[in-house]
Amino acid sequence: GVGAITSIMKRETYDYYYTRNGSDLKATSSFATSKVEWLSGALVSLGVAKSFGKRMDAFLAPNYLMPLQGVGQGRVKLNGLSVRLGMSFKVLGK
Repeated sequence: GVGAITSIMKRETYDYYYTRNGSDLKATSSFATSKVEWLSGALVSLGVAKSFGKRMDAFLAPNYLMPLQGVGQGRVKLNGLSVRLGMSFKVLGK
């Protein structure tokens, strides 16, 4: 399946690495925000399901979060991999 992702940024933290006078330095910038990034990514998933008898099913679905645009002040393109797995049980009916 395919789905749209909207990101809500509550806090942003950025680390900056630089060299000054031959020394490697790091600076950090952090601030609160309430920015909503509409349609920031797409979730692509393809999975399998297996029935175990008449009342139990299991599924396994790897997911890929593909960035459609950058988010936050730094316009960072977020991507990721995950796996959904689960089971369902029919307690009533046939």
